[in-house]
Order: sequence, then C-alpha cells, then structure tokens
Amino acid sequence: MLLLREKARREAERATQATGRKRPSPEALADPVVFAREVGGLRLWSRQEELLAAVRDHDRVSATSGHKTGKSTSFAILAWWFTADPVHRPAARCAMTSASARQVKKILWREVRSFWRRARDRGYDLGPEPALDPETGVQWDDGRELFGFTARDPEKAAGTSGAFLLFLLDEASGIPEEIFEAIEGNRAGGAKVVLASNPTQQSGEFYESHHAKRKFYRPLEISSEEAAAVEPPIPGLATRAWIDEKREEWG
Repeated sequence: MLLLREKARREAERATQATGRKRPSPEALADPVVFAREVGGLRLWSRQEELLAAVRDHDRVSATSGHKTGKSTSFAILAWWFTADPVHRPAARCAMTSASARQVKKILWREVRSFWRRARDRGYDLGPEPALDPETGVQWDDGRELFGFTARDPEKAAGTSGAFLLFLLDEASGIPEEIFEAIEGNRAGGAKVVLASNPTQQSGEFYESHHAKRKFYRPLEISSEEAAAVEPPIPGLATRAWIDEKREEWG
C-alpha cells in the first residue's frame, strides 16, 4: 500500500509538471470525503460524508433520500473520485443512470460537469472536459471512462465490464429490474453499486435493499429535515421554510 501511495504521489508530481495543473493528493484519491473538499472545495454535511464513506468501504450501498439532500452532488463526487486514480483503479469505469433520461442529463450529468469546472478553477486536472451528452461522457487514453445512460437500456449496463466498476443509480425505486439483472452479471467480476431514491415503491431491488436483501447492502437513510437543519445552511439543500410548509400542507 505504501509503495502504491508513493507511486501515486510521483504520478501526481509528473502530471503537475507536465500540465501546470495539480493532481489530487494520495489522501484525496483514497477517500472521497477528502477528495470533495480538496479538489472541489465543497462543504459537506454529515449524511453526505456518511454516504461517501460507505461507498469507499462497501461494495453495495443503498440510501433512501428525501428531496434536496445533496445526493446528486454526492454522485458526481463519487464518479470523479472513482475514475481519478489510474494507479489503484486502472481502467476504472463509472456508469450513471436514473429512472428517466431527463434526470440523467439535466441533473446527474450537470453535477458531473459542474464538479469538473470547480476542480479546474481550483487548479486541478481531472482529465478531459465532460461532453454535453452523458452517453459520450468522459474517456481517458488509458481506458478509464465515465458516462451516463438511460435506465431503459439494459444492454448498456450489461456491456460495461472491467476490474474496477462503479454503478451509480439515482431514483433507483423507478429503475426496471432488467437493469439490476444486467448489473448483477457484471458484479461477478467485481463492482460497486450505489442506489439512491425517494422510497416510492414497495417492490423491486431498491425496496428489497432495505428489507429482504438488507444484509447484502449498507443501508442508509438521508432526511430532508436533517438537511434543512444544517448550520450554517448549505445552498441547494432543503430549507427550513420548505420543511415547515410541507409539514403544514401534507400533515
């Protein structure tokens, strides 16, 4: 491990000399929480840190989430963190999907592009600029890849293979079972799978990840009320005013 870290440090120094831009530190490459702060300059709240650490330490993670809890930003952090380390995760591939094409392009991929810009503005080189189209994604010369695809395309999930894989599934409660079946085949060779969703269904893989299959996952619960209580408030998270309004409206 120490030899790998030293190799990563030397690689970072060479990359900085060649491009004039910094590479993430070995500590950041080993921990997505450090990566988010160092590379993106982000302030995280406790549940975001818990989700990132869970993905670092477990192969299957499932999080029930309310509205505006920062999970889309967390997915972007995880996508870049996982693909940023060619020493420990050579030819790493990250695939992102959601229940709708709009969610993939307008929300998840927008966060991916936003994190890349934040890193660039802070002087970091994460690789090529992400394409506007999630399916084109980001591709490195050494085989690393980061892309998004629609949850109605199980062949795309089945065709993603390799030794280091990360599947990020947003709004997982509405994703067809065919996608989970395709991903499960890839898990035979080693892959991390992260599910996040508002728990709107009482069947399917996401539901079972918190019930019958709970022992196979690291289950988490992320509440909008907790997000609204963060002090000082983090822009973009649920607000106390919205929580109070919904409590009165919904009961």
